[in-house]
Amino acid sequence: MAFEDIRIPGGAYVVVENDAGLEDGTVTGVLTDVPAGAFVFYAGGTVKSDFSANVSLSSASSSVDGAMTVRTQSPTGGVGGSAIMAYRANSAGGTQTITLTLSSASGNRISGVFGYILGAAIASALDGGSPVDEYESNATDTTLSSGATTTLSQTDCLCIGVGAGSFGNPTETAGWTTLLRRANGSPNIGTYVAYKKVTATTAVSFDITHPSSTAWRSAMLIVIKAATASAYNYEFPFALSADGVTYELNDTHTGLTVHVYRNIDPDDGASEIYTGQAGAADGVLVIEGAPSGALLTDDVKCTVEGANIASVGYVAGSVVAA
Repeated sequence: MAFEDIRIPGGAYVVVENDAGLEDGTVTGVLTDVPAGAFVFYAGGTVKSDFSANVSLSSASSSVDGAMTVRTQSPTGGVGGSAIMAYRANSAGGTQTITLTLSSASGNRISGVFGYILGAAIASALDGGSPVDEYESNATDTTLSSGATTTLSQTDCLCIGVGAGSFGNPTETAGWTTLLRRANGSPNIGTYVAYKKVTATTAVSFDITHPSSTAWRSAMLIVIKAATASAYNYEFPFALSADGVTYELNDTHTGLTVHVYRNIDPDDGASEIYTGQAGAADGVLVIEGAPSGALLTDDVKCTVEGANIASVGYVAGSVVAA
């Protein structure tokens, strides 16, 4: 089975920390131009500044999508970093403010990441029995783990892990891409947030090494399924005017070579090349079989070469379901 290219694109996440002072019971982050269908999330750590109590995530909501699923793991038998997450699949899209409500109304340390994932399943999006989480109370080693998921139900997934505690700067875990790595110290809580894509059904865990041998700490992991790949085409509408001349591509135009530029500036990258193409009576050029990884939200342009059509520059188009 083929899957969509599940990923966190550049610019798709925002780090929120209280470097300038302690947080009250409400924390917000703004995600800009979220594509429809994205999986929206928050992952981070929190604790009371005086270590008088553990802090949990009471609720979370998006200004676009409404309530989000929330999860907290806190140590027991003492006070330390709580790992917290909020998430929602199949966002309606658009710029949105995510609001977190904490169990403590004031004096909170918090470090975390708001972000979104493209190519994720829009229903039953989590795999491996996740979220999974574990805590360690007054631990005497320098490792922390979320615990392992069950065997995954499909090969292509994206994993997001978070660890939080009164520990020093964690070592980056091999194979994971760091979104946030913060040492404990007022006014922040030691936090490590990272992700990785997997292409096997093997159980996954998020394992952290840090320099502190005594700490109350927690870790959490979610595994998000990639969406099943759909069949897509490119469509480019030709009814263009340039220099007073209208250029229309119709069914008399055959043997065309089309250069498609997907998510790149035509001056900055190589094109996808499709030969032997033909126009249609309605003036819409259809390129069948967009490559694996193409998404409905992609930005696409094309140029056309042929014996009986003049060049009209770059024509904007779209990715559509086949």
